[in-house]
Amino acid sequence: MEPIARKDVRAVRPLAGFWHERSGATAIEYSLIAALIGLAIVIAAGLLGVNLHDAFMMFGTLDAWP
Repeated sequence: MEPIARKDVRAVRPLAGFWHERSGATAIEYSLIAALIGLAIVIAAGLLGVNLHDAFMMFGTLDAWP
């Protein structure tokens, strides 16, 4: 029977290559950038919607033009 430590080393060895792999990190970085851009678009659209709503409410309360 093998010691537990040897089994642990063999289990971790394939995962050690991921630590030095840069393509996964690059994909995560790009996905974070895309998420931040998406969040900025959602916030901007929400603010624009509120401003448009307020503008149309203001125009709707004006009396008819002479």
